[in-house]
Amino acid sequence: MSPARLRGGRGAARGVGERGLFSRGMDTISIPPDPAKDTMTSSLLTDLRERVIDEAEPLPGLLRKCLMLGAQTGSQSLREWARFELNGYPDDVDAPAYRSIHAGMLMSSISGNTVVSRQPVSWYDFPADVREVVPELLTLKGPLAEIEEMATREAFHYGTGPLSAAQMMLNAILPPHQQITSLMYAVPGPTLRGIVDRIRTSLVELVADLTADTPLGELPSRAAVDAALSDRVGVQYITYLHAPSGPVAVGEGAHAQGTVEDLSRALADLRVMAKKEGEEELTEAIDELQQALQEDQPAVGPVAEGAGRLRRLAANVGSAALGSAVTGVVETATAMAFGGVFG
Repeated sequence: MSPARLRGGRGAARGVGERGLFSRGMDTISIPPDPAKDTMTSSLLTDLRERVIDEAEPLPGLLRKCLMLGAQTGSQSLREWARFELNGYPDDVDAPAYRSIHAGMLMSSISGNTVVSRQPVSWYDFPADVREVVPELLTLKGPLAEIEEMATREAFHYGTGPLSAAQMMLNAILPPHQQITSLMYAVPGPTLRGIVDRIRTSLVELVADLTADTPLGELPSRAAVDAALSDRVGVQYITYLHAPSGPVAVGEGAHAQGTVEDLSRALADLRVMAKKEGEEELTEAIDELQQALQEDQPAVGPVAEGAGRLRRLAANVGSAALGSAVTGVVETATAMAFGGVFG
């Protein structure tokens, strides 16, 4: 059976775009006052920096160090990213873009007395309604160890739920003497090795960002960690904020919970970053928004106005990490304002 026969389906082609990235969220910092813990954490970051550039260093071990670093810096995003890479991404959580690939497919079929095994087919060979069921990009959400094992093979063949549904849909429109007996993905080993390599490269870039502006013996702030993760990996796992009438969801993949006081603390951390970068106008804008939050019943107008000013200034800051942190705080403040948190 030729792929051209499959194109006789109904409807126009509809491409499947990539899913949107996680929004950035509220940044806070938690630095343990115990000097011994500070030393342990700074040593952890230093050790991670030294090991991450060693190609012989196992990637799972480096990600487990990120779990510890996320716990010490208070970055839920870093902990979740490392955990998802190690254990796999749940169905309701978007994986980073580097885990989505264009994968070829193999189709086996029977047409009368003719048997065809593992004939290459493309997503574009399917009718439009089948393309709506099967994503154009295959997202591999399994644990890193699973991908590393598959990458050792010349190619890896496997089926998915959407492919099984597509097989049933195609058989329903084929003549009685024709039948598709199997439909599977065929992913070359080098493609899988490329995913592993991109995870390692993202980790190297992340650690480089965290150590570039952090003096030895000091912790990067949670804002800096979350901003670097968003820039280098493209995901952010953010928070729910409690309003008087109930929780207000901010973005996707939210896990941690906080209050208006958390926003105030995030602004305080952001001010430290802005002051360090010499961003005087940004520091003043942070102070204005902070002052609006100190009212007994903060009003929506001043908070929204302050967030708007921060958003405008974020485009002109010199540091990409600082700009990302500002944007995250702005999105949080805006969501709270429109979510009924303020009077």
